[in-house]
Amino acid sequence: MKREISLGQKSFCLCAWLIVASLIALCPQLLEGYEAPINPPLVSGLCRYGEEPGTWLDLPSNADLRQYPLQRVSFIPDGKLPQNKVGGRWSLYNKDCKLSNRLRADIFDQSPTPIKPRTHVFFIGDSNDVHTLEYICNQYAREQHINITRDVQCPPMPCLRTGSVPLAGVEPNYCLTERFHAYQRFVPTANKDRVDLNEIVDSLKFYLDRYSKVQEPQLVVIGLEFWEVARLAWDANRTYDQVNTEHHYLPLRWLASFVQNYTSLVSLVRQKLPSALIVARTNAFPRYDCLFGLPPEEKRWAKKMFIAQMHGAIRYTARQLNLPLIDIAAMSEGLVPEQYLNDDIHTVQWLNVESFNIALNYLHQYTAVMGRGGKQQELR
Repeated sequence: MKREISLGQKSFCLCAWLIVASLIALCPQLLEGYEAPINPPLVSGLCRYGEEPGTWLDLPSNADLRQYPLQRVSFIPDGKLPQNKVGGRWSLYNKDCKLSNRLRADIFDQSPTPIKPRTHVFFIGDSNDVHTLEYICNQYAREQHINITRDVQCPPMPCLRTGSVPLAGVEPNYCLTERFHAYQRFVPTANKDRVDLNEIVDSLKFYLDRYSKVQEPQLVVIGLEFWEVARLAWDANRTYDQVNTEHHYLPLRWLASFVQNYTSLVSLVRQKLPSALIVARTNAFPRYDCLFGLPPEEKRWAKKMFIAQMHGAIRYTARQLNLPLIDIAAMSEGLVPEQYLNDDIHTVQWLNVESFNIALNYLHQYTAVMGRGGKQQELR
């Protein structure tokens, strides 16, 4: 029997369509940043190691903090926070997704084999990535009782370069050991009108081919928030993209532009690196004044609201693009700045390395699933 549609139903459908059309017309900027998922669909079925709620099982004590206030390059000495506990400090409530110490298994233990090949990683982000490279190379040299080649061309390995700055045409920062080759470039902004994003990715590929003799890394970690936030309030008297510290929150148009630029960069990385697993990360909150939401040195950092809004934009974009997320902002919630910052801005080494261990857990599960032909069998 043919069903008749009443005049009221037709009117309702027409009104609904007009409302949707109006929203699209009024807010086109919200749709501009959206593109198809960047990673294969099977990635959505992996354990969300960096997004699942969790808790800390081990933290620096007050005595440790007083004795070793700055933990830039290495962990607190004398086993206070030993490296082999990585993967055990942050525990997920979801016991079906158990984090393991991939840092030790994939980077420090044994030599590369066909079954456990060398791990190649690109970091596209900020100086927190460089601190992670410093830790891994220094720890490797200590364990192997060997000297490390610093800030010169490789070989011999292991070698560590950390002198590069966020300028075009510079050699990447890198850490090259027997089991681990990682290359890093700063991205001062995701705005393609202000920085040559092609040059950044191409330079990483050039040095990967030069030193590692491979065409792609297995893993790319993207962290773009640090420099964007810095620009918002590096100088309280300066306006950046029509925003300054007189604003109480970031306008929707600014956030939509950030999402679009972030998406464009990730899409470019996928275009140039078709096989790598791409993951995203947030940053921990810098120091800020609890009363006014500004940092102790007002001219150095953005308002807490700005940073919270950007965290939300990154979480949204990662979900839209099917990027596994390392949500350092959520992981550090509840900690005091003395526990997770070594100055007003940069996170301490134990947190940097713990978050990178999450990235390696993502890679380990992804590689195992792809090795089974992409079948979504359970892997815990």
